[in-house]
Amino acid sequence: MAIAAALATLEVIKDENLLDRAHESGEWLKAALRKLQDQYPYIGDVRGCGMMIGIEIVSDPIKKTPDAVLRDELIRAAFDQGLLTLPCGESTLRFIAPLNTPEALLEEGMSMFEQAMKNVVDIGQSAAL
Repeated sequence: MAIAAALATLEVIKDENLLDRAHESGEWLKAALRKLQDQYPYIGDVRGCGMMIGIEIVSDPIKKTPDAVLRDELIRAAFDQGLLTLPCGESTLRFIAPLNTPEALLEEGMSMFEQAMKNVVDIGQSAAL
């Protein structure tokens, strides 16, 4: 039974071209996050493979000082927007989407994350003044 399930899974991966889709969608997601990195220097690095993407959250863009507190605030703010992200390591925030995620949902997710960044960084800074 397990072998039949494994073979059926491999057939779906092949028939739906999931490996190529995962690569293309992952590249799109990394490009969108790098664009966001230009606006927010708190994103120290963008890296990943396929649909598992991580961004390093830093307090100092030059020294790349890890900032777990800011990362955790972003995770909460993203969740408040309806986006589930995960912590990883010292200060990395992970995005892990299904291999067959439609581009429209990726765009919606990035919009949610951008709003979370604004809420934490922009609004947080003006509230601290």
